[in-house]
Amino acid sequence: MKANSFATAILAIIVMSALPSLAEDLFRREVDQKYPGGKVLKMSFEETARDEKTSTAKAVVVAGAPLPAKVFMLRSAYLLAIERKSSHFIKLADIKEEDGSTTYKVGFTNDPAVDVVEYFKLEKPLPNEPGYQMQSVKDLEVLFK
Repeated sequence: MKANSFATAILAIIVMSALPSLAEDLFRREVDQKYPGGKVLKMSFEETARDEKTSTAKAVVVAGAPLPAKVFMLRSAYLLAIERKSSHFIKLADIKEEDGSTTYKVGFTNDPAVDVVEYFKLEKPLPNEPGYQMQSVKDLEVLFK
């Protein structure tokens, strides 16, 4: 009986170690800083879902001006692209939630010339507005490295 329990325990350890941990596969970044003069920057960017070409992330700004918040979100997507080994990324959607957070859908590719609508299987073209253009990890290194 002891040998059977030992074998079961070993098998359980082998199976558990073979299963990927979902928590470690998802990206999370946050900042909580106080600057001289009393200004506070407190926000987070947490990936909630991932597939082969896209990530969905929840962004929460607790304190901080609009420009630093936008830079934080851009840098978060940049770091996520690096983690995903993608040379380019693009914001596909941003949805303001009732709780004040924003849900972002970000697409990743290594080909900056892809047809975004076709490649990411979008229902309609992206708005022709700042923030919805393909971003290059290499170009952003100058700001974020």
